[in-house]
Amino acid sequence: MANQLDYIVATGIFLSVIGYIFLFTTNYLESTQEDVKLSHLRLQSMSMLELKDMDIVSNHYTFWIILINNQSHMLGESILNNFENELVEINFTRLGLDVSKINSTIIYNGTEQISYNYTSDRILFVTAINQNEVKRFFVRITQSNITFSPVSILGYKNNITETFTLPWTSEAITYKSVQNINNYTTLKNYIGADRFHMDLYFNNTKILDFGDTLPKEGDIISLRKFYMVQNSTGAWERGYVVIQTW
Repeated sequence: MANQLDYIVATGIFLSVIGYIFLFTTNYLESTQEDVKLSHLRLQSMSMLELKDMDIVSNHYTFWIILINNQSHMLGESILNNFENELVEINFTRLGLDVSKINSTIIYNGTEQISYNYTSDRILFVTAINQNEVKRFFVRITQSNITFSPVSILGYKNNITETFTLPWTSEAITYKSVQNINNYTTLKNYIGADRFHMDLYFNNTKILDFGDTLPKEGDIISLRKFYMVQNSTGAWERGYVVIQTW
C-alpha cells in the first residue's frame, strides 16, 4: 500500500514537472515568436523610413551666398555706399551645378523667398544693402517639377563680390514625388511590406495619408523621421514621415 502511495505521489510530481516544462516552453516559444515578429516589423519600418527605394526622397544641392557691403568686398572702382539694386549672380557652370535645374531653384533671405531672372546657366537677382551690412541667402536646387517664372531686373549695378559656400547635398521630399504615390498595391509589392501606413507632414500639417487602416488592437511599430518637405506652392518647410507596420 505504501509503495502504491509513493508511486502515485511520484507520478503526480513527475506530471507536474512535465506540465511546468511544457508551459514554460510554450510561453518561451510564443514570446520568441512575438519578439521575432516585432523585430521584423521594426526593421521593415526602419527600411521604409529611408524612402529612397520608394523614389520619394531625393538629394538636393544647398548652399549659402554671403553678401558683405564693406570696402574689402568692393568690385573694381566701386565706392562703399548704400545700394538699392545690388546684383547677385549665381553662375551654375562655374559652380559645377546642373543647369537643367535652374528654374526650379529656390532662394531665401531669412523667411522671404527671392524672385529672380535666369539665363541658360545663370541666376540673377537684386537686393538692397546698406554700408557694412551683411546679407545671407540660402539656395536650394531641387528635383521638383514646380518651376518659377523669371522676373524682370532693371537698373541694377554690380558693386560687391559675393561669397559662396561649398554646395552640399541634403535629403528632401518634393511635391512631385508625393504626387507619384498613387498605387498602394504596386508600392506594397515593391517594398515587400505586408501591411503599412504612411503619413507625411509639412510644418505639422498632414499632407499625405496613405496605406492600410490601422488595426484597433495588436502590435504596431511606429517610427518617425524628419525631412525637408515641399508643398504644392513650391515652398519648403521642415516636415516628417511616420511609418507604421503591423
